[in-house]
Amino acid sequence: MTEELQQIAAHRKLRLVVDTNLFISSLLSPRGSERALIEACFAGKFELLYCEHLLQEIEDVISRAKFRKRFTVEEGLSLIDAIILVGTEVPDREEQKLPRICDDPDDNFLFALYEDGNGDLLVSGDKKVLK
Repeated sequence: MTEELQQIAAHRKLRLVVDTNLFISSLLSPRGSERALIEACFAGKFELLYCEHLLQEIEDVISRAKFRKRFTVEEGLSLIDAIILVGTEVPDREEQKLPRICDDPDDNFLFALYEDGNGDLLVSGDKKVLK
Protein backbone atom coordinates (compact mmCIF):
# COMPACT_ATOMS: atom_id res chain seq x y z
CA MET A 1 0.00 0.00 0.00
CA THR A 2 1.35 3.43 -0.88
CA GLU A 3 2.17 5.94 1.83
CA GLU A 4 -0.75 8.12 0.72
CA LEU A 5 -3.21 5.22 1.07
CA GLN A 6 -1.75 4.31 4.46
CA GLN A 7 -2.39 7.86 5.66
CA ILE A 8 -5.96 7.77 4.38
CA ALA A 9 -6.56 4.36 5.97
CA ALA A 10 -5.29 5.67 9.31
CA HIS A 11 -8.09 8.27 9.40
CA ARG A 12 -10.99 6.52 7.66
CA LYS A 13 -11.90 3.35 5.81
CA LEU A 14 -10.60 3.09 2.28
CA ARG A 15 -13.39 3.48 -0.27
CA LEU A 16 -13.27 0.60 -2.75
CA VAL A 17 -14.85 0.02 -6.14
CA VAL A 18 -14.77 -3.72 -6.83
CA ASP A 19 -15.24 -4.97 -10.40
CA THR A 20 -17.86 -7.60 -11.20
CA ASN A 21 -15.20 -10.19 -12.02
CA LEU A 22 -13.98 -10.19 -8.42
CA PHE A 23 -17.47 -10.65 -7.02
CA ILE A 24 -17.97 -13.62 -9.35
CA SER A 25 -14.53 -15.02 -8.48
CA SER A 26 -15.47 -14.82 -4.80
CA LEU A 27 -18.39 -17.16 -5.54
CA LEU A 28 -16.26 -19.49 -7.65
CA SER A 29 -13.34 -19.71 -5.18
CA PRO A 30 -14.55 -19.61 -1.58
CA ARG A 31 -10.96 -19.83 -0.30
CA GLY A 32 -9.45 -17.38 -2.78
CA SER A 33 -8.09 -13.89 -2.26
CA GLU A 34 -11.15 -12.43 -3.99
CA ARG A 35 -13.42 -13.98 -1.34
CA ALA A 36 -11.14 -12.62 1.39
CA LEU A 37 -11.42 -9.12 -0.08
CA ILE A 38 -15.22 -9.30 -0.35
CA GLU A 39 -15.51 -10.66 3.20
CA ALA A 40 -13.28 -7.83 4.45
CA CYS A 41 -15.66 -5.36 2.79
CA PHE A 42 -18.67 -7.09 4.34
CA ALA A 43 -16.92 -7.04 7.74
CA GLY A 44 -16.60 -3.26 7.51
CA LYS A 45 -12.84 -3.06 6.97
CA PHE A 46 -13.42 -1.08 3.77
CA GLU A 47 -16.24 1.09 2.49
CA LEU A 48 -17.66 -0.71 -0.54
CA LEU A 49 -19.00 1.59 -3.27
CA TYR A 50 -21.62 0.31 -5.69
CA CYS A 51 -24.11 1.57 -8.24
CA GLU A 52 -27.19 0.11 -9.88
CA HIS A 53 -25.20 -0.63 -13.06
CA LEU A 54 -22.75 -2.79 -11.08
CA LEU A 55 -25.57 -4.70 -9.38
CA GLN A 56 -27.26 -5.31 -12.74
CA GLU A 57 -24.02 -6.56 -14.25
CA ILE A 58 -23.50 -8.96 -11.34
CA GLU A 59 -27.09 -10.19 -11.69
CA ASP A 60 -26.62 -10.74 -15.43
CA VAL A 61 -23.46 -12.79 -14.87
CA ILE A 62 -24.80 -14.92 -12.01
CA SER A 63 -27.77 -15.86 -14.20
CA ARG A 64 -25.56 -17.56 -16.79
CA ALA A 65 -26.10 -21.32 -17.04
CA LYS A 66 -22.35 -22.02 -17.18
CA PHE A 67 -22.05 -21.14 -13.48
CA ARG A 68 -24.79 -23.50 -12.22
CA LYS A 69 -22.29 -26.22 -11.35
CA ARG A 70 -20.28 -23.79 -9.21
CA PHE A 71 -22.90 -21.72 -7.37
CA THR A 72 -26.66 -21.23 -7.32
CA VAL A 73 -28.57 -18.18 -8.46
CA GLU A 74 -29.70 -17.83 -4.84
CA GLU A 75 -26.07 -17.60 -3.67
CA GLY A 76 -25.47 -14.91 -6.27
CA LEU A 77 -28.56 -12.98 -5.22
CA SER A 78 -27.46 -13.23 -1.58
CA LEU A 79 -24.19 -11.62 -2.63
CA ILE A 80 -26.10 -8.74 -4.22
CA ASP A 81 -28.22 -8.37 -1.07
CA ALA A 82 -25.06 -8.19 1.04
CA ILE A 83 -23.56 -5.53 -1.24
CA ILE A 84 -26.70 -3.42 -0.81
CA LEU A 85 -26.76 -4.02 2.94
CA VAL A 86 -23.17 -2.99 3.69
CA GLY A 87 -22.18 -0.87 0.70
CA THR A 88 -22.58 2.78 -0.11
CA GLU A 89 -24.73 3.45 -3.17
CA VAL A 90 -23.51 6.00 -5.68
CA PRO A 91 -25.96 7.16 -8.38
CA ASP A 92 -25.26 5.91 -11.89
CA ARG A 93 -23.85 8.47 -14.27
CA GLU A 94 -25.64 9.00 -17.58
CA GLU A 95 -24.15 6.98 -20.45
CA GLN A 96 -23.07 10.04 -22.44
CA LYS A 97 -21.28 11.45 -19.37
CA LEU A 98 -19.18 8.35 -18.67
CA PRO A 99 -15.41 8.83 -18.89
CA ARG A 100 -13.74 7.26 -21.91
CA ILE A 101 -10.86 5.63 -20.08
CA CYS A 102 -11.06 1.88 -20.57
CA ASP A 103 -10.35 -0.14 -23.72
CA ASP A 104 -13.63 -1.93 -22.99
CA PRO A 105 -16.31 0.80 -23.03
CA ASP A 106 -18.61 -1.45 -20.98
CA ASP A 107 -16.27 -0.95 -18.02
CA ASN A 108 -16.17 2.86 -18.11
CA PHE A 109 -18.97 2.97 -15.53
CA LEU A 110 -16.46 1.66 -12.96
CA PHE A 111 -14.34 4.78 -13.39
CA ALA A 112 -17.42 6.98 -13.01
CA LEU A 113 -18.33 5.08 -9.84
CA TYR A 114 -14.77 5.58 -8.58
CA GLU A 115 -14.83 9.32 -9.36
CA ASP A 116 -18.37 10.04 -8.16
CA GLY A 117 -17.94 7.98 -5.00
CA ASN A 118 -14.56 9.56 -4.19
CA GLY A 119 -12.99 6.11 -4.32
CA ASP A 120 -9.52 5.36 -3.06
CA LEU A 121 -9.01 2.11 -4.98
CA LEU A 122 -10.58 0.42 -7.99
CA VAL A 123 -9.96 -3.32 -7.69
CA SER A 124 -10.26 -5.57 -10.75
CA GLY A 125 -8.85 -8.72 -12.24
CA ASP A 126 -9.50 -7.40 -15.76
CA LYS A 127 -6.32 -6.30 -17.53
CA LYS A 128 -8.31 -3.87 -19.69
CA VAL A 129 -9.49 -2.06 -16.55
CA LEU A 130 -6.07 -2.11 -14.91
CA LYS A 131 -4.25 -0.85 -18.01
